[in-house]
Amino acid sequence: MERLSDRIRALRADDSSGADTKQVLLPTLDRRVMLLGRAIYFGVLSALVTSALLIAAFASALLGVGHGAIVAIMFVLALGLLTCLANLALEIRIQLATIGLD
Repeated sequence: MERLSDRIRALRADDSSGADTKQVLLPTLDRRVMLLGRAIYFGVLSALVTSALLIAAFASALLGVGHGAIVAIMFVLALGLLTCLANLALEIRIQLATIGLD
């Protein structure tokens, strides 16, 4: 992500490169940064919910409390947050489509 940010800063600061190149590359790079940010964010959220799921499962087992509904809800939430993989796949697709634009 840092390399993308550096490229965006360099393109915005460089006045010598063609305007057409900037108009094509800047929106693409901005979109890639946004998709990577979302992928990281949802990946971290999924890991946190999965950790909470494990903590809740062990705590309820130790306390002897029924935990089926809580575990099911948290598991569905953790899997739903794996949309980070879809965002990552979109970013990779954009990157592969723009390889020749450099």
